[in-house]
Amino acid sequence: MKYFRTSSFLLAVPVLVAAAFVYAKPVEDGDIWFHLAYARQMLQNHTLIIDHTAFSWTPSSGEEIYCVWVPELIFYGLYQALGVTSFFAMRYFCILFFLILAIIFAWKNGVLHNPLTWLLCLMGVLMSQSGLLIKPEMFSYLLMGVTVFLYFYLRHAEGNRWWLCYLFPAILLIWMNSHGGVIFGVTFLGILFAGEVLNGILPWGEPLRQPVRKHFLSALLLCAPVTLLTPYGWEYPYQLVLNFLLDNKEKVDDLMLQGPYQNIFHPMALWLHYIDYLIFSCIILGVLLWPKIREKRLDWAIVIANLVFGMLYARFIRCTYFWAVLFTFTAIHLMPGQPVLVRDAGGIFRKSFQAVVVSAIVFLSGRALYDSVNRPLFGFWINYVNPVEEAEVIRNNFSGWKLGNDYEMGSYLLWYLWPETKVFIDARYFPYKSWYREYMAFRSGKSVGAFLKKYPCDLWCRAYESPGLDYFVRSPEWKIVHYGPAACIFARKSLPVSGDLKKADVFKGRLTIYQAYRILNFCLEIDDIATAQKLIERIGQEYVLPQKKALSYQAHLEMGTVLVKHGMTKEAVDRFAVAMRIDPEKPEPYAGMGDAFRKMGEQDKAMKHYLKALSLKPDFPRALQNLAAVYSSKGRYEEALVSMKRLVEIQPGNPEHYYNMACIYSLQNNVDESVKSLRTAVEKGFKDRALLENDPDLRNTRRSPFYRELMESGKIRSGEELSAPTEQVSGKPSPAEI
Repeated sequence: MKYFRTSSFLLAVPVLVAAAFVYAKPVEDGDIWFHLAYARQMLQNHTLIIDHTAFSWTPSSGEEIYCVWVPELIFYGLYQALGVTSFFAMRYFCILFFLILAIIFAWKNGVLHNPLTWLLCLMGVLMSQSGLLIKPEMFSYLLMGVTVFLYFYLRHAEGNRWWLCYLFPAILLIWMNSHGGVIFGVTFLGILFAGEVLNGILPWGEPLRQPVRKHFLSALLLCAPVTLLTPYGWEYPYQLVLNFLLDNKEKVDDLMLQGPYQNIFHPMALWLHYIDYLIFSCIILGVLLWPKIREKRLDWAIVIANLVFGMLYARFIRCTYFWAVLFTFTAIHLMPGQPVLVRDAGGIFRKSFQAVVVSAIVFLSGRALYDSVNRPLFGFWINYVNPVEEAEVIRNNFSGWKLGNDYEMGSYLLWYLWPETKVFIDARYFPYKSWYREYMAFRSGKSVGAFLKKYPCDLWCRAYESPGLDYFVRSPEWKIVHYGPAACIFARKSLPVSGDLKKADVFKGRLTIYQAYRILNFCLEIDDIATAQKLIERIGQEYVLPQKKALSYQAHLEMGTVLVKHGMTKEAVDRFAVAMRIDPEKPEPYAGMGDAFRKMGEQDKAMKHYLKALSLKPDFPRALQNLAAVYSSKGRYEEALVSMKRLVEIQPGNPEHYYNMACIYSLQNNVDESVKSLRTAVEKGFKDRALLENDPDLRNTRRSPFYRELMESGKIRSGEELSAPTEQVSGKPSPAEI
């Protein structure tokens, strides 16, 4: 028995380690910053009523009630005392508090030393991630845990503990002033009340003991007037009902544009493994409920609550943590009723079951550790969605300018720049409902010019992954004045700006490979090769984890490709060599190396690398075409034709391939075959008259009757070119060289 208890406690280790790694996350989104701004406003104005319109210059509404003053003041106090570190400590406190409640309940229930208890704790930890973002949801998570624990504690408590029932109204009072998730807390309490009534009516019911039951129902009835005890009185619960329980299609449609309001089956949620946990949870609850069903003894409150919150878990990513808590305590509550889990039960089935449980703990905790260290957001820092350095640049150089910004970045800018500079939009959503969809269309890259004309700004702060970023890069009205680790800043060209801002060193602080890769792509887009070269050195090449290794490979490959285009062939060779070392089985670096040597005039080395690329990927169009160009430049026309014929088989609809074959045949003075290929090229859409008239490779073919008929037919008109011309196989440069 002592060995059994010691070994069971060892299972707490993977649970705690998994929790430590899973929640080693930065400040992921920007919500916490507008909450801090609200707390600052409350303290400055000596009121708990917030003015939502004070922080932005765009049209905004103050009608929405947002009652979260308790966590806002607590977060503000923690931040002023300990800085960002206090947020991470608060998150670990919440998860440890949940685990302590679960352990206490398991001990009271006599199942603390059962391996299944630790599996349940682990699953509860992993399923709670949406409730442990650094914002007021953490308080909903805490209060849901306390509420669920209290209910199950009352079901198991010995003696006359009826007075504990009156903690429910006290908990609800705090919750009403902490987070809008209280609507689900009220729903849970309502289900408990209805379920307990059913327990006293239905023959299968399992009601609470008297006098606890009487006080329990009375305490839940007292919760109704408690919902009015906020700075907003009856208006706040009325708004919650309108927003969450009644039909509000416009708001629902707007929220469905945001990731947290997708269901757990959405592709973006797959890496969180919520579907796996749902399946495991249903299996566990089914096994544990079966003895109760056979005995015809059910707590209808528990059954109904798990059905409702299980569906809520599946429907909204943001609400998954409610059922995580409820499932964990429900399963621990049911464990003593399952014979295979009783400590004195014997038999191979019980031992096999325990082996399966231990294996599940090892698998789930191991996967959680792997996912944690491999994700882009790992560690204790402020995520790039919060433009810390860029906000300082704006404050020091553009204070008071009319600022435009991305939705996610607005909250940090609001916190840091107000009141001197007001934001365009931020992550609150509700003040901007009247034009939110208009903004979302702009954000996706649609009607950018019209949107900017309607909402004119002096300055724009945009993330590197913003879809409409290229508009600002190419627009004659905007210029880049700064780009840092989180975002790039554009100013109107008509406004005076210091020329030194853009050169700010953005690489002093933390820069993950994921963000470095985004910035690298931006640098290559704006032809800032010097900064790109610094970034590529920062990215490096020594990575073990597959995702980071793949990004490093891609970064060096893309850098080499751009360097070739800029004529920096020696530097390009170095980049391709690094990409080869990272992944020697990929053909692209060899093809890139061939391009570099070809541009340097070293045709033999180019041919060697193209052949290597084709040995790894025989159907590689770029390598086939450029190899044909090398063969053609060396007068090896038959070998060039072999490559081109293979290329035509791979891409039969590309007219350029037939045109290039016509050139090779013309160089061989095989006019008949050249005419045949040229005719096919024209049939498939070739229309570049200037190239036909001036290409020296077609000198022999231009003497043919077909050529004269073609030029006189009107099928080929001046000024018409292929939409994406590529390298010609003769070896000379094309209009758009690869």
